[in-house]
Amino acid sequence: MEQFEAILNKENTKELYVSSFEGKYTIIDNLDKDDNHVYHKDSFYNSDYVYLTVVLNGTLNMKVGNTLLEVGANQNVTIMPCNQIEIMDSSCTFFSLFTRGYLINDIYEHSTIGRKVTLRAFTYYHRSLSPQAIEILTNDYRLNKREHLHQIPYGKELSLRALSAAIIAHIYSFNADSKDLMISKKSRQAVFFGEFMQMLGEKHKSERSVQVYAKQLHITPKYLSTITQSYTGMSASTVIDNYVIYAIKQSLYNNSSNIKTI
Repeated sequence: MEQFEAILNKENTKELYVSSFEGKYTIIDNLDKDDNHVYHKDSFYNSDYVYLTVVLNGTLNMKVGNTLLEVGANQNVTIMPCNQIEIMDSSCTFFSLFTRGYLINDIYEHSTIGRKVTLRAFTYYHRSLSPQAIEILTNDYRLNKREHLHQIPYGKELSLRALSAAIIAHIYSFNADSKDLMISKKSRQAVFFGEFMQMLGEKHKSERSVQVYAKQLHITPKYLSTITQSYTGMSASTVIDNYVIYAIKQSLYNNSSNIKTI
C-alpha cells in the first residue's frame, strides 16, 4: 500500500481528512470541509485492502480496473483487493474506509451476518442506498472518525475494529433493499469473468495455468485474457499471479505456519 500512502501525502489531498491506524484502518473524507472538490487524479494498485466509499452528494468519478464508474449521491461502492483504482477529477461529499482484507474476513467469520460472504478479489460492488441507510452509515462513520481522533492508543484497535465491523454489518444488511447498479451491465464476458474468478478462488493452490481455466470455461486462452484485460487491465496470467500473491498474504496474516510451508 506504499503507493496509496504516497498519494495521501500529496499536496492535492490537503482538503481531505485522512487518518490511519497501523495501516489496518484508514479513513478519508471531506465531510467537514468547505470545498467538496476531490483534486487528485492519481491511480494506485490496491493489493489487499477492502475499499468502501459512500457519496452523500455530487459525483465521484473513478476507474476500477478498466471500468469507469460514476458514484452519485446516496450510492456506495465497495472495491475488493487486487484492483487498480484511479480517482479522477470529481466534486462530491464522501467518506471512505480502507481495511485489510484479512481483517474483514475475520470480522465475517466471527459474526452471524457474514458466514456466507466470500471476499472475491478483482471485483467491486456499486449500489444505490436509501436515505435512511445513508444516515445510518454516516452516523457509523462519524463514530469511527471520533475514535480515530482520540490520541490514547490503549484499546484503540479494538474500538476501531468494532466500529468498522458495524459499518460492514450495516452495508451487508442493506443489500436486500439496495439497488444493484451493475445488474444491467451483465454481459456474456461478465459471466465468464465471474466464473473465472470463482474457479480461481477455489483452485489457485493447485492450478495456475491460463489454458486449464480457459478449457474449463470452453473458451480460448486468448479470449480469456481479452476478458480479464477488459475488466482489470491485466492479462489472465497476471490476474492469476496477483491472486496467488494476495492469497499468500492472507495465509501469512491468518496462519501460524511458516513462510516456507505456505
